[in-house]
Amino acid sequence: MSMFEKEIADFQMEEGNNQKYQLGIMDIFNVYSNQRMTDFVLDKDDSEIGIVDMKSVDSHIYMRVNNMSLNFLLDFDMHSEPEWIKDKGSGKINL
Repeated sequence: MSMFEKEIADFQMEEGNNQKYQLGIMDIFNVYSNQRMTDFVLDKDDSEIGIVDMKSVDSHIYMRVNNMSLNFLLDFDMHSEPEWIKDKGSGKINL
């Protein structure tokens, strides 16, 4: 589990992540930047990762994660074409 924790703690979203939404009479564009994880909590006592070796094609890796939370902060720049909507600021994502 500690390797999983390290990989999650080092996770960063791609900079300049652009999204476009077509809403009939206008297009809305979102550009996200400065995305960073602010908090990561994992209940290691109630989570596990392992390998089930069935000596056949049914062998597999399993992972059970309980009581995990991920919190992110990000900056955004949203605008529309035609220019009816414009917003810029910061936001948060809590999982």
